[in-house]
Amino acid sequence: ERIDNLHFAFVVLLRAVKKITPFLRNFDYSMGIQGEDEKAHLLVNRLLDSQIMKSCQPVFDAFDESLLFQEQHVPTLHSLKRNFKQIFQDIAKIFNCVKCQRCRLHGK
Repeated sequence: ERIDNLHFAFVVLLRAVKKITPFLRNFDYSMGIQGEDEKAHLLVNRLLDSQIMKSCQPVFDAFDESLLFQEQHVPTLHSLKRNFKQIFQDIAKIFNCVKCQRCRLHGK
């Protein structure tokens, strides 16, 4: 179940990254440190153009979050919201068990 929760969170995260790709490509990554600004922009573009994002295209096409919270299925809507909340709480519990503060920070 924990692996399913992590997989679900990963898919949601990748879908969010895919949806904001145009924003991320045009964002000003200036930190005031010469060299680091270009490096940050390069790394973001590398992620957006990576094989991971391309290989997930079928998942992006199959998953439509706009259908999740429609009001026409009110009983299902409430249970779905509860399930979402529970999944993310379960993931938070997993990361709370991690001893290393750095890993915790990057995991959450």
